[in-house]
Amino acid sequence: MACEFCDILANQRQKIITENELFFSFFDKYPLNQGHILVVPKRHFANFFDMTPQEWSMARDMIFEIKEILDIRFSPTGYNIGVNVGADAGQSIFHTHIHIIPRYNGDIENPGPEDRKVNMPLFEFMRDNDLFKKIIYSQIVQKKLESVIQKSDKNSLEEIKGDDEYLHLLKKRLKKAVDEFCEKHDGQSYDNIIELLELISIVKG
Repeated sequence: MACEFCDILANQRQKIITENELFFSFFDKYPLNQGHILVVPKRHFANFFDMTPQEWSMARDMIFEIKEILDIRFSPTGYNIGVNVGADAGQSIFHTHIHIIPRYNGDIENPGPEDRKVNMPLFEFMRDNDLFKKIIYSQIVQKKLESVIQKSDKNSLEEIKGDDEYLHLLKKRLKKAVDEFCEKHDGQSYDNIIELLELISIVKG
């Protein structure tokens, strides 16, 4: 059976965020929270405990590298780091992977000791169930769309889509944002570029 993680490494390298000799990382397709990233060994094996000492070391290095990236881009106030080992623990993709999940103040209402925990086995089940996939994906798309529109000069999707004049303005802003990023190399400049690219894609339909 084909492995979707191995396929990303071989054929979808544009999705890779960080990479070292033994590991690579990418955003989870169905994130539990904004910035949810998976750290995956290049060697295909199912059991997390089968990692070699060198893999343990490089996994640790990548986790800290990802934390720096997420701290700059999303400014989370906490993290969950989790691994499911075996089907009875909720593992559904049998290529070892580590979940790095940013947490934010207020992302759970009235959090207590139990509410703060991430139910990883339930999440793995939901991610690989076709019905839940459709529900989660539609919610993510809608939430992202609303967020992008709120940051634009328009009030609705109808005002944005197909507006050539607005597209021209966005392209000018994008050039300025790229110049600013080349000068500052900071997280805010990078986020500005991403937001403008998202708006441009919406205008183009």
